[in-house]
Amino acid sequence: MLTFQQVGRLLAVFLLVLAEAAAMKAIVIGGSGAVGRFVVKELFESANFSSVTVLARRSYGYPGVDATSPKLREVVIDFERLADYSGEFEGQDVFVSALGTTRKQSPSAEAYYRVDNGYPMLAAELAKKAGVRQMAVVTTLGADAKSWFEYGRRKGQLEEHLKSLKFDRLS
Repeated sequence: MLTFQQVGRLLAVFLLVLAEAAAMKAIVIGGSGAVGRFVVKELFESANFSSVTVLARRSYGYPGVDATSPKLREVVIDFERLADYSGEFEGQDVFVSALGTTRKQSPSAEAYYRVDNGYPMLAAELAKKAGVRQMAVVTTLGADAKSWFEYGRRKGQLEEHLKSLKFDRLS
């Protein structure tokens, strides 16, 4: 069983392998979460990325990341108005979605769906429209849009939607 830190590092290493050249730009949602904070740290430390933009609900001190560095840009947003921030995706090379929650932390089933699927789907559409060519997403083992289990079905639906957007690279 991998820890959240290990998953975050693996995702970041995969992105580094895909990096076509130094000075790539990444935009991240879910950067303060269990996996996302490690992705942000790894991208920040990589010489292959010249900037890391994090769209967040609130300001967050990323462990091991110099918050005063011009390489890191945190944009506090209202995810209910995510489309208003479409300009943040312009000029980015890679979009990472590590956004997610638990049913226990959600006030309703609808809110749970919005955070786990709705926001990542809309953000991916905005990224694709802005010309972002690569996307990485955190889902789950066994994700299947036809699963009998709600979580696996939900994440499978997310993966199917992201595939339909036809990023050059999707992982």
